[in-house]
Amino acid sequence: MAAPAFQWASDLLSEIESKIDQPSSDPGQLTWPLSERVQAMNQEFLHLWERLSTLDKNFGITAGTISVVSGTRTAQLPADCRFLRRVIEVDAAGDEIAGSFIEPAQWEAIGATERAAIFRPDQNDLYFMKTPTRSYSCKVIYGRHPTPIVHGIVRTSTGATLQGATHESSMNDLYNGLVIYIPSGTGAGQSQPASDYDGATRTFTFASPFAPVPDVTSVYTSRAELPRDARDAFIYGVCSRLTEKLQDERFREFASMREQHLAHFQDAVSRFDRQGPMLIRDGYNDIGFADP
Repeated sequence: MAAPAFQWASDLLSEIESKIDQPSSDPGQLTWPLSERVQAMNQEFLHLWERLSTLDKNFGITAGTISVVSGTRTAQLPADCRFLRRVIEVDAAGDEIAGSFIEPAQWEAIGATERAAIFRPDQNDLYFMKTPTRSYSCKVIYGRHPTPIVHGIVRTSTGATLQGATHESSMNDLYNGLVIYIPSGTGAGQSQPASDYDGATRTFTFASPFAPVPDVTSVYTSRAELPRDARDAFIYGVCSRLTEKLQDERFREFASMREQHLAHFQDAVSRFDRQGPMLIRDGYNDIGFADP
């Protein structure tokens, strides 16, 4: 509960590096390239996100909108809807529809003019049993994917663009909207949301340019979208991944610490839930996301 309002990935990485003694003054010490450290952070981040969603049924639940088009029997769910398709409510045709965590193949929206079911596991689609006769937007409450962590050394920048490290994703638009922060080097202290991302060149574009312009001395990073009470579990989880890969004897100790801190998180969830139910926990509250 005492952690800051949010955590930059660079701050978390510094703590991880301190625990695994990386970089080390001992030339014989095990080392991990920056790309491997960032990869381990993202692997643990996604794994932890799934673990937390099993500990807290409201974890990662958010609200969005979908567009129903007259004459079209499908409506696309938000792009960040999780692969497991945790769609909880759809307010179609003005009628509240509850799914309540039912498996997608079984989920059926009843009580609306257009009855809907999610039956295409490879797509983000709602499929309507009857063809809608009018167009409108409606609310959807669903479980979402987290935004991946980015971190590295700037290759080139014009201020309006920034070319990231080669270990970043090759998927276009994946980081759109992600806030990029310069923690050190030229331009340190600045942050801007990315308006576009080109995966082929690993280039972020910004509507408001950085000034001064970052250069090859600059480090860029993003916010780690974690609950404050899960922060330490994440740090120890990354340490366990890195040390396990190189058969470091500290692996079991780090893994044990991760489980202990996950237990603390579960206790915090239980305390919070006893105070009263709340459906959407995709915001800033006592055990909510560390990223406001």
